[in-house]
Amino acid sequence: MNPATDLLKGLLSKLNSNKVCVGIIKSAKIDLSFFGFGVVIEGMSPITDEETAIIAILEKMKKNGKRLLITIDEVTNNEFMQIFAGSFQIFVRQDLPVFLLATGLYENIDELQNEKNLTFLYRASKIQLKPLNNRAIMNKYKTIFNII
Repeated sequence: MNPATDLLKGLLSKLNSNKVCVGIIKSAKIDLSFFGFGVVIEGMSPITDEETAIIAILEKMKKNGKRLLITIDEVTNNEFMQIFAGSFQIFVRQDLPVFLLATGLYENIDELQNEKNLTFLYRASKIQLKPLNNRAIMNKYKTIFNII
């Protein structure tokens, strides 16, 4: 996902365009017509915010034994990321089957987790990677391409 755009709206759009998730949305009778997706369920009132819609989809995914991995590259501390991180905390607190793989510069992630309402990120698992070893990369290419 692109951290420079509305992440909740983007996530909802991606869920609605995924074949597996579309079936789950329809079987759960989730009305997303408010977002312009054209999923209207007779007798159901539409969901009017992205977070509530995503929670409804994730709850149905959990019942179906499905999990969701969200990937975000180049995390920065902007309004979209702050809103998404707050919602993600709610998803996790509700024990929904959602996982986040986010990459970015250490200082950007540090700045994000230092926001007053996002300190839960300190408790999240982190793996800090070192720069790639050029010699190891060259040797791997030599092996793969049979270069002497």
